[in-house]
Amino acid sequence: LRASSSWGEAPSAVHGLMHFIVPCTRVLHLQTLHTSGIQQLGWCTVSCPFTAEEGVGDAPDSYAYDGKRTRKWSVKASPYGQTWAAGDVIGCCLDLDAGEMSFYRNGVPLGVAFSGIRKLQHTQLAFFPAASISYAEKCELNFGGLPFQYPVRACSQ
Repeated sequence: LRASSSWGEAPSAVHGLMHFIVPCTRVLHLQTLHTSGIQQLGWCTVSCPFTAEEGVGDAPDSYAYDGKRTRKWSVKASPYGQTWAAGDVIGCCLDLDAGEMSFYRNGVPLGVAFSGIRKLQHTQLAFFPAASISYAEKCELNFGGLPFQYPVRACSQ
């Protein structure tokens, strides 16, 4: 899936709500950044709002990493990670057994970003890969349809 937002368009919210059920508790998706601006990448439930002002990481049960601003987001922001650059591959690992979410930059772990993530019991409250991107930003999302450039062993079953 490729995501982009052009000047003159409303901010793009590629919320990745592909409506597939992941039958495991440790899942990974990767984004290859084609630009290095503001993009919030992570996981959310279907209740996450996607508007011109809100997206992944701005609501409860919604978690994101933004390498432009070196922040992690879940309702509010706090410092996290490293500054990213165009061409970087960002891994987003959700481990529901441990209740943790971690991010990786070009295969290098950035540490646990969130802990205490609740395992949702109802399929309508499942987590989905998500990305909110600003004007003129571009990324390519890989949900496993292609080989991962930087496989994350800790995030595979």
